[in-house]
Amino acid sequence: MDCSFIDATSKSCKGVIAALEGAMPAMQKGSEVKVKVSGIPDKIDVYAWAKRKGHRVASEDKNGTLYVLGIIKG
Repeated sequence: MDCSFIDATSKSCKGVIAALEGAMPAMQKGSEVKVKVSGIPDKIDVYAWAKRKGHRVASEDKNGTLYVLGIIKG
């Protein structure tokens, strides 16, 4: 399984989603992208985006106010 990493801690909510949208087309179905976000609002947006796009959030790690979410391309 391929895995990519996006550090979106310096991005706005829209920027996080734009980064994910940019990464997904090049990925094969079943590949994983890990995205690091800087708070609960960004985390909630990623979960909603993944569900809407047919992807799955497979993992969530928290370190203080930072989250690393593992998303499997659907």
